[in-house]
Amino acid sequence: MVYAHVHTTCTCSTTNFAVIMRFFSNANTDTVVSTAFSGKLRQLIRDHLVSKAEELLFITMKKYELGVERLRPNHIHFGIVIDGWAKSREKDSADRALSLLLQMEEMHEAGKDWLEPNTIHYNTVINAFARSRTRGYVQQAEDLLNRMKRLSKQKNSTNIAVKPNLHSYSSLINAWARQGGTTAANRAEVILNEMEEMFLQGEEDLRPSVITYTSVINAWAKSRNPLAPERAEAILLRMEDQYERGNLSAKPNKVTYNSVIDAWARSDVLHAVEQVEEIVDRMQRMFEAGDVDMKPDIVTYNIVLFAWVNSKREDAVQRAEKLVNFIEEKYNAGDDNFRPSARGYNMLIYAMTKHHVPDGPKKADAILNRMERLSAQQGYDDVQPDNITYNCVIDAWAKSKDIERAEHAERLLKRMQTKYDSGNKRVKPDTKTYTSVINAWCQRDKAGSTRRAEELLVRMETLYKSSGDSDFKPDTSVFNAVLKAWASSSEEHAPFRAEEILKHMLTLYKGGDRDVKPNARSVNIVIGAWHRSNSVEAAEKIKKIEALKRLVRFPSSTIESS
Repeated sequence: MVYAHVHTTCTCSTTNFAVIMRFFSNANTDTVVSTAFSGKLRQLIRDHLVSKAEELLFITMKKYELGVERLRPNHIHFGIVIDGWAKSREKDSADRALSLLLQMEEMHEAGKDWLEPNTIHYNTVINAFARSRTRGYVQQAEDLLNRMKRLSKQKNSTNIAVKPNLHSYSSLINAWARQGGTTAANRAEVILNEMEEMFLQGEEDLRPSVITYTSVINAWAKSRNPLAPERAEAILLRMEDQYERGNLSAKPNKVTYNSVIDAWARSDVLHAVEQVEEIVDRMQRMFEAGDVDMKPDIVTYNIVLFAWVNSKREDAVQRAEKLVNFIEEKYNAGDDNFRPSARGYNMLIYAMTKHHVPDGPKKADAILNRMERLSAQQGYDDVQPDNITYNCVIDAWAKSKDIERAEHAERLLKRMQTKYDSGNKRVKPDTKTYTSVINAWCQRDKAGSTRRAEELLVRMETLYKSSGDSDFKPDTSVFNAVLKAWASSSEEHAPFRAEEILKHMLTLYKGGDRDVKPNARSVNIVIGAWHRSNSVEAAEKIKKIEALKRLVRFPSSTIESS
């Protein structure tokens, strides 16, 4: 037998084995030996030394095969290490868990009956693949479940121990639900249908539960499929039907209803927000009829708030604002289920920009100030503005037509920086912050605005170089914004300055920074700047800059005209 991933010369594992054997020689029973060995493996795993635990497991197995009878690793010991890999954050941890499981299978088939894998071992590996977002891993999880089904049907007398159970199917459904997309949602529902069919045929242990159904509803909610809300609601109706037929574990709960609401809230269907409100009213009626677990809470109303923000109705912002006020009022009246958070206020600020509300930036400013006042009060800690809040307000100013938009945006940036320097890590400025402020200055038709935009770009570069913090790292889009500002500038040296920035981008790219690779837009902006200039050098400059397109290998495009 060849043991994968084992390096028997490891001093650590050899020492561990020597210590264990000294203890085992004085142990009274084999049970004491087995328990102590389990404890040692668990200790290594707690210390994040899963590979060492696996080494020790196989060194011990090798010693057993050489005649050391006192310690015989069994399926429990293998299960401990498989579980260690399943919960590990190492990149190949799921593959390592699978490798151990397959080795158990091989050793069992070779005659080591005590190493027969069971449903728990398989479920652990399915969970490992299910938790990972690595491409293709969810299919490996499904392949493993299908393998369990084949094994359990072959020799029922010996392989019944690997029959998939509710946990096996639920883990796989969760895995597909996390993938997102229509294919994943369909797969999750197909597996649910299979469970329902087997349950109706007498497989009592495969009775779908509220968690199983809700996972499939979540899969549809995240799928972005236009029919997702209808599919989610259809599953909800199935749950209600199952519950009425006596399947108590299928009773929809608040999380289920919130998931269906979420599916409608994400939808672009015109009547989506009305559907959201109708389901919330239904929850409220159930609560008032005595189902205390169905009371809508802050999670419910934050989803409703998102639905209004996402809505195309003319009164969307007014309804969102009314809902934020309602949440505040309920909490002030003593209902802790309505404890407000920054998320709700951030959505309202975003709505101001999305729906082009008159005086939107000023109203966004007012909401920010209101959050800061509230967060100073006891019980309102969760309302404290974060960098998302500030970025939304800055973006509102940057996209406005206000003549002083750039000054307002930069004042907010300075306010963030002051708070961050004072220890408030929630308001750390980042690339998005600087990009919005730079864009505000780039769109400002005033002497010195373009230069100010470039100064902020240089500050970003300096902060990134001095700290290595990627939150300050400029990318191609930021450089292009400054290029565009210079290209639109009436200053005499503007095309020269734009060309220098383009060359700087190219230098950074050649040095390995792929985030600032000049693209067709970058080059065309500078070409456009020279075209609009009256310089005698324009034709020669354009010819040289055109050559850059071949150098950085991107397709030719139209000249930037404005």
